[in-house]
Amino acid sequence: FFAETLTWLQWMAIGLAVLAAVILTYGFGDLPWLALIIAVTFAAYGVFKRLIYGDPIASVTMEVFVLLPFALLYLWQWGRAWDTHTWMFFICSGLITAGPLVLMTHAAQVLRTSTMGVVQYLNPCLQFFSAVVILGEAFQIWKGIAIGLIWVALGLYSYSVFKAERSAATIPVTSPSTLK
Repeated sequence: FFAETLTWLQWMAIGLAVLAAVILTYGFGDLPWLALIIAVTFAAYGVFKRLIYGDPIASVTMEVFVLLPFALLYLWQWGRAWDTHTWMFFICSGLITAGPLVLMTHAAQVLRTSTMGVVQYLNPCLQFFSAVVILGEAFQIWKGIAIGLIWVALGLYSYSVFKAERSAATIPVTSPSTLK
């Protein structure tokens, strides 16, 4: 999207992630529409954050002010029935959400878009782990295969980035004074 090129290892990682998504779609028996909508909107948000370069805190603050009328309308419509605990939880959740949004804004400005996309697979993996290990959700083999493919893809992609950064660090940089 931003004239970024991918290595063959990175294309393999993306292919494995797509295969994992196909396995999950087959296992669920339906296309995961909600997950796709979230992925597309989050990708668009990342592109937007990359195009709008500036201080991450100022950027998130501007977002809050743009969305404030909609939030106030929502609260006016449905928030009247809430008790004090719910209001406090609502306020605290907004403050807690601001931290990751600021970090995401900074990451979108300094990382490659493809790296941001692959890292987004960590969240579903952590949710899967929490659901199976902590909450005791039933484990299907196709979910395990998909998660395994995703982790192999993450490993391949991380290795390719590490390898590229390491080879870039070993290339000698010549200064104008050494060329004389």
